[in-house]
Amino acid sequence: MMSLSPVRAYVDGSYDWYYRVPLYRHEGEHVVFVADNHKRMFTTDTLPDFIKLKMSMICSSANPDLLIDEDTEEIDSLAMTLYLVVPKEGFETIGWQLTKRYFIVILTDEELDGLRGDTGS
Repeated sequence: MMSLSPVRAYVDGSYDWYYRVPLYRHEGEHVVFVADNHKRMFTTDTLPDFIKLKMSMICSSANPDLLIDEDTEEIDSLAMTLYLVVPKEGFETIGWQLTKRYFIVILTDEELDGLRGDTGS
């Protein structure tokens, strides 16, 4: 699995910055790419509630015809540049699905810091 990183992004109409955070999901395992060369691994049970909520919204609205390649196990960095484009209006602060296993989840500074283990002190 390649090393991916969050991308800071501004959402039109908002005063806040968000992070577009890559997430890999396979067989109940969730890998969240929280920083350069830093991943957090979760099971379906240990995945934070704020990510579970966004993932349920993403999965219920996903359009399989828009996925890069449903059989792609590894996603290359060129394909990941597509995560700069929000494919569905209204999901700018939620996220979207890229492939069968790769997702982009939108997180706030506080949510991402919490996943990284930053305490702010």
